Amino acid sequence: MAHDFGGAVSLRAHLLHGSPVASLLLVDVVALRPWGSPFFNLVEDHPDVFARLPEAVLAGALRAYIAGASHRGLTEVQLDELAARG
Repeated sequence: MAHDFGGAVSLRAHLLHGSPVASLLLVDVVALRPWGSPFFNLVEDHPDVFARLPEAVLAGALRAYIAGASHRGLTEVQLDELAARG
């Protein structure tokens, strides 16, 4: 199972380097340019601002970002589990 940039890594390992796999599950993979999302580019450019965000604002941004990763959509329970910061 590979997620995000891990998808590019696992595909490269298999396709270019011959790493054997019985199956491969790719989830929300970033495998083609442009790398990264506008949101993560913004965070990278302004880490000081994001470090000072109130917890509720940060939690809302995280939930919105996670919700956008599913083509079919997520249930509230799924979103709660994925956004839990523990």
